[in-house]
Amino acid sequence: MQVDGKNLYTRNGSFTLDGEGRLVTLDGNPVVTDGGEVQLQGGQVSITEEGRILLNGKPVARLKLVTFDNPLALERVGSTYFAAGNATETELEPGKVQLRPGYLETSNVEPIQEMVHMIELNRQFELNQKMIHAQDRTLEQLISKAGSA
Repeated sequence: MQVDGKNLYTRNGSFTLDGEGRLVTLDGNPVVTDGGEVQLQGGQVSITEEGRILLNGKPVARLKLVTFDNPLALERVGSTYFAAGNATETELEPGKVQLRPGYLETSNVEPIQEMVHMIELNRQFELNQKMIHAQDRTLEQLISKAGSA
């Protein structure tokens, strides 16, 4: 999509139509297709697994689907957008990617499981601290006994 003249990218496929019939993100930013912005007024809109945008069952455009040579170089913009930064964009050919129309991607993190893991790590850290403290006291006693002998 383009925001303020900059190309931005997202994995958030939650789109809608604005008052002018343009396909936009929930923030109102126009979705970029292989032919630029697309008008989708007066009919049933759907998106295929290949990213083709259909109006009343007829293809009118294709979503611009890309990959990056270095995804870690992407720069976060807001909560769901990315700018290319130093990453090089490569447009994906039809058939190289499969979209899941009607699905939204959710987090791949289980919050409760991660909290349990964090508590376990915290307990292990505390036990290690106690062991180090006990070793320090033992060394102090050893040094004081050796020094007084």
